[in-house]
Amino acid sequence: MRVAVITQGISNIFESVLESGHEVVGIVECAPAQEPNPCLKTKEIVWAAAKQLNYHPNAMARGMRMRRSNTIGLVAPWAGSESVFGKAVEGIQEAAFDHNYYTLLCHTKGERRREDVYVRYFMERRVDGIVVITSTGRQDYSNWEPLLDQKIPFVLVNSGVDDPRMSSVYVDNYLGAKMAVEHLYERGHRRIGITGTFKIGGKALYDRLRGYKDTIRQLGLQPMLPEESGNQSSKLRGRLQFEELLALAEPPTAIYATSDLAAFGAYEVARERKVVIPQELAIVGNDNYPSCEHVLPPLSSIAQPLYVAGQEAVKILMSAISGENTQPQKITLPPKLIVRGSS
Repeated sequence: MRVAVITQGISNIFESVLESGHEVVGIVECAPAQEPNPCLKTKEIVWAAAKQLNYHPNAMARGMRMRRSNTIGLVAPWAGSESVFGKAVEGIQEAAFDHNYYTLLCHTKGERRREDVYVRYFMERRVDGIVVITSTGRQDYSNWEPLLDQKIPFVLVNSGVDDPRMSSVYVDNYLGAKMAVEHLYERGHRRIGITGTFKIGGKALYDRLRGYKDTIRQLGLQPMLPEESGNQSSKLRGRLQFEELLALAEPPTAIYATSDLAAFGAYEVARERKVVIPQELAIVGNDNYPSCEHVLPPLSSIAQPLYVAGQEAVKILMSAISGENTQPQKITLPPKLIVRGSS
């Protein structure tokens, strides 16, 4: 039951209401007209009684009344400190907190089935909006269609989705690959191979491969492409493809790996074959995992500004929730080359 508290005899009434287990939802002014600042006096009495009784508002009931929960759903493939997506999660949660919003975080482990479950969960929880960090190889976004139908604001991070109905924040992966290849070229390398390629991959991986191929041709070099891999893990793929490139009559002197994990696979092979990095083989990875600083030599990598991407996603989401800008927005951020001992 909801009870409106009348300010006359407020303290006793307030105490009785709370002790009965009901919820206070409003105040009706009954102070004499000649009394100065009746609202201020009422508030002082109410808050004094609330403090004495250790009363806390019912956030769920308040959200139902205001039709806003001040909560956003957050979906991430992985969110630990060793995950490249951890920075995006941090940026999203910091920005949400600055807007007085809470976040509900769900991990998908990159599984579509989990995403489907979380979509339904967030819809049932009636969150005000959702931020989705997509995995690098993601292609299909159809499971977010129900959010469009229900007009629930959402933003995709790490996604270059072409659907004009969906807001997204994307990192320019084409530019990242270009920066990696040009860096290796400036270091004097002319046989530059690539590892970490897929038979089937999402836009991010496609853009990295395209950036590699275009830049190699612009520099007047020949692409050194291994056979595109299937469903192996990124690290195993990096091993197998690097071994394939090493078997060439003229193997590459430098490698651009489309992920740091693929680069770590190449590190293992180099160590086993006694190939010295960077004197005999230079390597640049992609994603700038925290562990890049802890391998020997430390791995050069393309850093994605995912912390900033997370913050930009929240800005888009807040503008949609408030009604300030309900049109889909698309933002592309530039990456940064972090040069370390491997190149």
